[in-house]
Amino acid sequence: MLKINSYYDKIGYGGQLPSHVINLNIGKDGSLSLQIREGLTVANIIIKGMPILPPTVIKKALVTKEGQPYSEDTRDKDYEALKKIYDQYDLSIGDFEAGIDPTSVNTDKGTADIVYTIHVAVVGAVQITGNTKTKDEVIRRQLRLRPGMIVTQGALHRDYDKLNNLGFFEKVELNAKPGPDPKKPWETTLDWNVKEQRTGTAQVGAG
Repeated sequence: MLKINSYYDKIGYGGQLPSHVINLNIGKDGSLSLQIREGLTVANIIIKGMPILPPTVIKKALVTKEGQPYSEDTRDKDYEALKKIYDQYDLSIGDFEAGIDPTSVNTDKGTADIVYTIHVAVVGAVQITGNTKTKDEVIRRQLRLRPGMIVTQGALHRDYDKLNNLGFFEKVELNAKPGPDPKKPWETTLDWNVKEQRTGTAQVGAG
């Protein structure tokens, strides 16, 4: 029993059941019979957080389905599948958590609800670095993405192009960092790092 439980814990079913061997009998003839329950079967899939996309779209993309066993392996596949579907809608996942709702576990039926908490990436703060001559406010006027707004690749490209087209900078780089609030891991700090153009020189000749 210990070896069987250890095996199922190792392949991603850990913490779901007190034991994966739910029935063990030794017959009068010495034969051993085991009844195995690999893991909990998904009763309901519950979507929480700020997913933006409708639950129907999210559930359709998931590898995990109601009526099927749940494991860490399927959870990881779900995350990869969701990243692709969010990318199709020009969105990014800022935070993702998935797991069994312990209050929903039915040991007799071997079922439980699975909760997916999804938050899209949101701008937490905007920083301007590298500028010495150009004022921050001049740069910020060009930026569409501001704190509280949802991050999209389209808006990021638009902001990059706006800064690049000013003609003030030799190089424009975006560094996305976590924060500023550690309690909101879906927030990101957009650090726009600019390298200003060299000051031109003028030559005067007399003849």
